[in-house]
Amino acid sequence: MQHQASHRKAYPSDISREQFESIRADLEGHKKRTKPREHDLYEVFCGYCIY
Repeated sequence: MQHQASHRKAYPSDISREQFESIRADLEGHKKRTKPREHDLYEVFCGYCIY
């Protein structure tokens, strides 16, 4: 999935895309069989880290 330019505010909890690449395989390896993703997994992860 190509990432799109984010239109959201950057937060101090955001990690770089390079850092995210080191955990991407772990996150994608735990998904169930579902329809294709509609949202960038990096954006979802950074959103989760805010809380």
